Amino acid sequence: MISGIFALYFVGKNVSVVASIIHDSDIPEKDILDIFSKEKIIGGAIGNFSRGKYKIVYYATAENKSKYLLGIILGSETDHTPFETPLKEEAKLLLRKDRVKNLPSNLKESYQSIVRGAIQSFEVRISEIDKDREETHRKISSLEQQLKTFYSEEKQLLAELEKGKETDTIIRKIETIIVNQKELEKLIEEQKNIEKTFEEKSSNLKSELAKLQAVNSRIPEFTLQQPLAEALEEAKPEEALEEAEPETLKESTSSDISNLMKKLEALSHKQSTLQAELVSAEESTVSVPKATPVHSETIEQVAEPITSRTPPDTTLEREEEATMSDVLAEMVGEVKAAILEYLFWINKPRTINEISQDLETTAQTIIENAEDLVNQGYACKLSKKNTKEVYLTVCPNCPLKSRCQKERAINWEQIMHEKIKK
Repeated sequence: MISGIFALYFVGKNVSVVASIIHDSDIPEKDILDIFSKEKIIGGAIGNFSRGKYKIVYYATAENKSKYLLGIILGSETDHTPFETPLKEEAKLLLRKDRVKNLPSNLKESYQSIVRGAIQSFEVRISEIDKDREETHRKISSLEQQLKTFYSEEKQLLAELEKGKETDTIIRKIETIIVNQKELEKLIEEQKNIEKTFEEKSSNLKSELAKLQAVNSRIPEFTLQQPLAEALEEAKPEEALEEAEPETLKESTSSDISNLMKKLEALSHKQSTLQAELVSAEESTVSVPKATPVHSETIEQVAEPITSRTPPDTTLEREEEATMSDVLAEMVGEVKAAILEYLFWINKPRTINEISQDLETTAQTIIENAEDLVNQGYACKLSKKNTKEVYLTVCPNCPLKSRCQKERAINWEQIMHEKIKK
């Protein structure tokens, strides 16, 4: 029977779980990720495969560089056919670009729609099988009636045979009746086997239907897991993200976000070897005033070590005004700098999914770097009341900045208004 639903996000061969509801199953999300990282996923079509006691049925969007996937977990013996149509219909709706940012909050509703669709499919199949079984039973009754007629005719002929009337003719008639009887008996036996098969199918489907109905009634109680958001959970109590009126974005927002997206596009092609390409923090640390936290990362072919930009014994003949990207990159490295600059220009808190989509890089990359940014005080994690959504923000755009007592790790005003010598 069905034991869960999950949504995945793909960039190349990299895959991460956006959200999931797994119940009545001991399959870990790690196994799901491992399975899909090795499978060739074709977008725009229903797919399925079995792994041990589980069967995975899924539908993926047809994007090229990145795509979302909605999948369900079934028992290996469960017929997946009744689930295919409702899964495909729900995936097309849930994974639409204008709705995918709300995927976690809509997953439970989608799960219920898929289960209800499967319930309807099971009910239709049970009804059809029961009709076939009833029709088979009528055939058996008709054949048995014919057989009774042959038995009666045989009895009469045997009585005539005892009287000695037309012995040869009667014997030939009896032989013909016996042949017909055997054919009917064989046909009746075949029909009874068919009827038994229909009864077993109907019984099994009714059992599956009862389980599905039980799952459907329990869905509101199931726990929604959001690994992308939960990766940023801290030990301290969460602060409530106050509802604030949307502010007008800075004039350069669109162009800056576009530049950031282009900057990270190269990263999305290197995700499968990202960890191997990261240079250790000790090798890439940049000397800055002690009051400022320092952490720098270097990625091959994307960012060069700061020390290599100016050859030894070379004096700069002119002062240059550093961009925000330059300053932030010296502080935290290229990847984290792109995230911070995005959060600054977007002018409001954003979820991991939203950041991942806007910057066109994997959610896992955002998670790994966001954890460091939060821990080092460069960014803050917020959450809305009565929801599990987790947001990232930077000081200038934080709705709690007026009463925040934390020490600020970045002087955003200085970055925006002062010229910094390289």
